[in-house]
Formats: sequence, C-alpha cells, structure tokens
Amino acid sequence: MILGWAIWVPVPLMFSAATHWSQLLPVMSFYGFMVAGPSISAYIFASAHKERVTMTFTVLSASWSLGYIFSPALGGYISTHIGSQLTLHIAFIFYAIATALLFFLQSQHPKRLNVTPNNFGGSRPFRSRKIILLSIYFATAISVLSLTRPLTVQFLQDVFTIDSFRVGILGSVSFLGWAIISMGLGKIGDKWSKAIAVATALVISSISSIIFISFNNFSVLIFASFLGGASYPLWSLMGAAIGSIAPETSRGRWISFSQTITTLTAFIAPYLGGILYEVSPPMPFQLVIIATLLLSFLAFVKPLKAT
Repeated sequence: MILGWAIWVPVPLMFSAATHWSQLLPVMSFYGFMVAGPSISAYIFASAHKERVTMTFTVLSASWSLGYIFSPALGGYISTHIGSQLTLHIAFIFYAIATALLFFLQSQHPKRLNVTPNNFGGSRPFRSRKIILLSIYFATAISVLSLTRPLTVQFLQDVFTIDSFRVGILGSVSFLGWAIISMGLGKIGDKWSKAIAVATALVISSISSIIFISFNNFSVLIFASFLGGASYPLWSLMGAAIGSIAPETSRGRWISFSQTITTLTAFIAPYLGGILYEVSPPMPFQLVIIATLLLSFLAFVKPLKAT
C-alpha cells in the first residue's frame, strides 16, 4: 500500500513543472497507477468485521466521493487567488501526508500455507472459476456504465444547452449521491446479500439514465444526477464480493485480477460510447438503460447470487 500510494506523491509537482502538453503524458501514466488498490482492498477485508464487510467497503467509497464534492471547487477557488502551480504544490503536501499516514497502520502478514502452482494460491478449481465469472460480471457492468460517463457533460451542453456552472452543480450532486447511496448499498449488502446491493445499484443507475435523457429540466436533472451516483459504488461492491469468496492466502491476487480485467474493459468502453454518440446522442444512454436492467437480473444468477 505504501509503495503504491508513494507513486502518486510526485505527480502534483510533475504537473506544476510541465510547460507543454506532451510533458503530461508520463505524468498521467503515474496519475493513472492504481497499483495500491488490490492491497488496500485485501487489507480492508481482513480488518473489517465479518458481518459488516460490504458496509466497510462502501463507507470507504463514500469517503472518496466526499473529496470529489468539495475539492474541485476549492481547488479552482484557490488557484484563482494564488495560481495553479502553488495549488499543485499544496496538493503535493496533502499527497505526502496521506502516504505518511499509512506508516501508522498495523502490518498484516498473510498465513503461509502449502500451495501448488496449479491452484492459484490455494483456490480450488470450482472456486477459481467462480471468481473468474464474478470478475467478468463486474467488468461488464462497470464497462457498460463507462459508456456514457465521459459523455454526460457533452450531452448536457449539446442537447440541453446547459452552461458550465450548472453542469458543475450537477457533478457535485452526483458525487453527493455517490456518498449517500453507498451507505445504503452497504447496509443492503450486509443485511441481505451483495447480489441485491449490486442489482439495486444497477436499477438505480438505469432509472437515472432514463430520467437524464427524458427531461430538459434542471430540477429534474438534479434528481437524476443524485441517482447517478449509484454507479460509482460498484467498484467497492466488487472488492467486497471477490474478497468474500477468494482464499485468504491469495485474496490480494484475486482482487488484483478482477480490478485488472475491469480496468482493461472499461478502457475500451468510452470509445464505443463516443461512436454511438456520433450516430445519435441518446443512443449510448439507451444502451446503458437496457444493459443495466439485464445485468441487474443476472445478479441473481450464480456465481454472484451466492455472495
């Protein structure tokens, strides 16, 4: 976790030193490194109370969203007064503080058990297949939602002619929805099942898209944006679901496997969404509506149902 987080520490300084867009390419490579994700997820799963695993993951997800609600506006305000370079230097300080806090965490040492190369860290064959199918399911769901995520602002401006200020408000409302809905999904996952929590998130996301493309009314769009926050906790729900069935001796490895598959497939999704948008702006959103509803039903089919 420390090494993965430390990669991000110099990123703000690298941003501030750049004088040409081409210099940002290696910086964005560092910025996109999420190598600490699997180890953090494995650490959280091992530390969480077994009856509150889903809630623990979604609370962490909500903490991310709280930063997204306030930090863009605060960063913009500070940069207008002291300049963007000094603002990035302040960000560097916060990055360093966050990394330093990890040194105060108690180390976790996994149990050393006899494993063989062909069982991927002690996982029985049927369990391995179950985790792989579950990983593919989450990769598909998150990729479907990624079809329209980069197009939301463009749709609001092109189709509804909404100005940038109100677009920013809708973005903040979406992150607020992420924080609040995450807490509810965590309770659902622990009280009933993770499958129900995932299905609920997908249904809410589908309803959000239906409202979003149907009403050119700012008040209604605020409500749709709030519901749209339900799409973000899926990443945390994936960690909780994979962690619950992965062997303890290779939990971090399996979580890394699922996150890698999801990242690779989600990388392609915006390109497909852009192609569909060129044909018709509502088309990618309509595809998301249909796909998320179908995936919500699949959540109750093995292997996800067992979680």
